[in-house]
Amino acid sequence: MDKAFRSIRAKLISNGSAILIGTFLLVISITVYMNIQTSEKQLTATEENIRTSLLAKGQTLIANNSQALKGMVGDNAFGAVQQLVASTVRDDPDIRYGIFMDVEMSPWVMADGENTTGEITNRIELDDEQSVWVSELTEVSFKRLDRLGEVIYEFAAPVIDDDEILGFIRYGFTTASMQRSLGVAREEAQQALIYTISIVGAVGLLAVIAGMFFNTSMATRITRPLQSLTAAAGTIAQGDYSKSITRESNDEIGRLAENFNTMRLTIQKKMQDLSELNKVGEELAGITVKDKALEASMVAMQSHTGVREGSVYLYNEHGHFEMQISYPLKITHESPKTFREGEGVLGIAAREKKVIFVPDTSQENQFIQVRDEEGKALLCVPMIDNDIVIGVMNFSGAIDQVNFSDSDYEYASSVARLLVITLKNIRMREEIEEHNRNLEVKVQKRTAALQEKTNDIVSMMENMHQGLFTVIEGSVIHPEYAAYLEEIFNTKHIAGRSIMDLVFTHTDLGADALNQVETALSVLIGADEMMYDFNSHLLVTELTKTFENGDKKILELDWDPIIFEDEIQKIMVTVRDVTELKALEKESEAQKRELEIIGQILSLDEEKFIQFLKTADSFVNENRELINTNSDKNNDVIATLFRNMHTIKGNARTYDFKFVTDSVHEAENTYDELRKDDTKLWDKSVLLQELDVVEENILVYKRVGEEKLGRSVASGGKTSLNQQTVDRIINGFASLDLANVPEPTKKQLQLAIAQVSALDTEEFESVIGNILKAVPSIAEELGKPAPNINIDFEHYRIRKNATSIVGDVFSHIIRNSLDHGIEPGDERVNKGKKENGVISVSAWQENNALKIAVRDDGRGLGIARLKKKGIEKGLFAASDSPQMSDIVGLVFESGMSTAEKVTGISGRGVGMEAVKQFMEQNGGSIELIVDENSSINEEFAPFQTVLTLPQSMYVALEAA
Repeated sequence: MDKAFRSIRAKLISNGSAILIGTFLLVISITVYMNIQTSEKQLTATEENIRTSLLAKGQTLIANNSQALKGMVGDNAFGAVQQLVASTVRDDPDIRYGIFMDVEMSPWVMADGENTTGEITNRIELDDEQSVWVSELTEVSFKRLDRLGEVIYEFAAPVIDDDEILGFIRYGFTTASMQRSLGVAREEAQQALIYTISIVGAVGLLAVIAGMFFNTSMATRITRPLQSLTAAAGTIAQGDYSKSITRESNDEIGRLAENFNTMRLTIQKKMQDLSELNKVGEELAGITVKDKALEASMVAMQSHTGVREGSVYLYNEHGHFEMQISYPLKITHESPKTFREGEGVLGIAAREKKVIFVPDTSQENQFIQVRDEEGKALLCVPMIDNDIVIGVMNFSGAIDQVNFSDSDYEYASSVARLLVITLKNIRMREEIEEHNRNLEVKVQKRTAALQEKTNDIVSMMENMHQGLFTVIEGSVIHPEYAAYLEEIFNTKHIAGRSIMDLVFTHTDLGADALNQVETALSVLIGADEMMYDFNSHLLVTELTKTFENGDKKILELDWDPIIFEDEIQKIMVTVRDVTELKALEKESEAQKRELEIIGQILSLDEEKFIQFLKTADSFVNENRELINTNSDKNNDVIATLFRNMHTIKGNARTYDFKFVTDSVHEAENTYDELRKDDTKLWDKSVLLQELDVVEENILVYKRVGEEKLGRSVASGGKTSLNQQTVDRIINGFASLDLANVPEPTKKQLQLAIAQVSALDTEEFESVIGNILKAVPSIAEELGKPAPNINIDFEHYRIRKNATSIVGDVFSHIIRNSLDHGIEPGDERVNKGKKENGVISVSAWQENNALKIAVRDDGRGLGIARLKKKGIEKGLFAASDSPQMSDIVGLVFESGMSTAEKVTGISGRGVGMEAVKQFMEQNGGSIELIVDENSSINEEFAPFQTVLTLPQSMYVALEAA
């Protein structure tokens, strides 16, 4: 007996006991689990309540403090702020620290256990991640963080007064008390769990002991009848099916004995069938002719089942089942019988793909075609290949001689399957023989085609004018490569050489790039094809290589993986020498830039172009002098640098000199940072370097103007009449006594005086022509429709010596009107205005000077914002009531702007300051006049800008 054998009785006892014990353990486990879950839920609820209480406490405290601090911070009451924050930290044991920092992230108070007063000796800007998070808050919020191993909830809120953020209050709350409360609750839950487990364990143990006693008694009664069955099963296992089994009980074991007998007979029958099927299979396997295979299957069925007649039908090319053989006649008729799928009992067997047995055809009404008055037993077996019916076998015999059992159905199906396999083998053998007959011819044709393709590839590799090779394992170049590769690399030593040696030595690539290429190649070859997508960016596509003779070549590389069965076998590399192409591209770009500059210069009057160069050169030289003579940061110097550069940018933008505008904008940004950021250092080398870039771009325009267009600064543009000569002529006319001169002569003299006065002058619209041309593009950049500009200036002309000043001034004024004077189109429509704004310019004489007024129909001057800016800069106190003239005068202060944001057009608060300086330096002035009915309490006020030009800057053609 096998040592591993265990009796059923032992198994029943052990398994029953295991079930009892398992049930006991399961009950205890469920009890423990449910108690643990309940305890955890209670602990979670307790923790959530404590946390909610802590959060509510923190949010209430931070909200109250932010309100309390509003007035203190607004009044700069450092001591009060410090006392409030420090006392809050001292009085509440749950608060670890308290901080108040202003909008610049500079702390006023930092109180904690070590610094109970919160006093700060060295105020520095807080730049840690938590402080940055706080500085972005607009309302009360909190954040969980770990601080020295302790969980802290930091509550923070902005201190806001009149919608302005004055600073931020922060308190860090500890969770230590919450953790202590949770620890007490967890200890109580564990004691309750131990008590419950003890009670359930005692009760369960008693139940297990009683159950095991009952289980042992029941196992003995059940297993006694099974011993005889075990002996009978051993006889069957030895191949002896002759011994029957006696039923000893009337329960399930008794039925088991009967089923043993049935099984014994069934196995005996199946073993006999299997033996016969093996013989049939061996016989069919040796048959190579279809008819003989069909005949052998008929004989096997007749021998096994006692049928006397039979036939086989196979599916033909016409969609019918056609008779192939009949038994015992073995005749295939010249016009064989056929039927369709679903037609008759054979057709139904084919359609349903199952064996059909008709015990008596004379009594069968379902299959009309098989009705027979004499009556026969009929068996139909479908022949199936991969779930496709290829034929049907049909057997019949006398009713009293043929009675099929289930095993006979299986036998018939097995014979049908063996026949299908045999027919397939016969068909396959015929196809193989046919294929073998044609194979030699196909191989010959294929060899010839392959040779032709090989010749084509060799010819292509020899004659293509670009390098082509493949990289194999080890980053080595395959022996087959394009011949032109030798010309590119000036060597015949290529095959078998490392790609890193041939291609990447003596190149402009850095060590890191070379290492990436080498690593990528070693990883890719032999890897999955998706790896190429992950690493292909490491393979450089362009490099410059220096050869031994000193020649340099710019090479372009294309990389393509050669994939076989989802694996990278090789990498194909295409190399192109693009040295000449790159040189042509560079030359083309330079020519394109030069042509663009020529177009920009040609669109501008020659004299204005010369004046732009002179003005820009003057400002650049002044900036260079200021930078060189100042070693330390000086706000007045920075303001002058900014004004000069801002004016150059304005003029360049007006004339659309974009190559100057970009570099000037960079320098202007640097000046702006120096002006606004106290930590920004004065670095002369950086400032001079940026100025050199600006000067170089201006010199490009100057060089193109001189060399390509003949516009030389030395010539001064158009020839102008000396102003002293003009004044002398006019004074000579004025000294004449015209009292007795005839009226016609007097009119001619007056006309001559007007004509002489107009010499060396320019029409006002011509002076500001370029800014007028730029208005549509500036408006488009600002997202506004272009305004209409109305000019009333017909009686006056601007002297040539003042055109640059007037042009610069109007460039600033018009841009300001467009940027933050005139509203966007949709806003104007909502206010009942026309979508396009209007800018009006008018002129008149007053006290031997020319007044020029500029007005737009926009929202007006931002009085409220100007007043707020004045308070921020300390020019007014919040409690002051300044006059309208004082507020309006702020427009001309440095860094003062009512724009909401800085744009490329305006917004840095330097334009109007520069205009005022230009006007006063040249004997003129500028002022803003607000409408009389406007109040300082309004947000905006209508106004006009009035320029005053001295007589030296204009000429009146006639009495205005």
